[in-house]
Amino acid sequence: MLARISVPGIVHPITSEAFCHFLEVYRPGCVAGVFLVDIDDGKRLRLLWSSRGQRFCRLLTAEEAMAVREQLPSMTAIESP
Repeated sequence: MLARISVPGIVHPITSEAFCHFLEVYRPGCVAGVFLVDIDDGKRLRLLWSSRGQRFCRLLTAEEAMAVREQLPSMTAIESP
């Protein structure tokens, strides 16, 4: 599953277990109801959200991640859930 959801720019449905794993292990910030996960290498960002009982994730492209980091220079600026 990790290989499948690691393609940048594509929305992937994920299981509730995977969703909870990301929330517990990576301790994401929350912006407008979407969780923002800073992946271990410090360069990649993943979005996690739920809608109508389903869970989704999307790995941002390098360009998108850079744009987000410019808007939120410190991941600590993101409010914790």
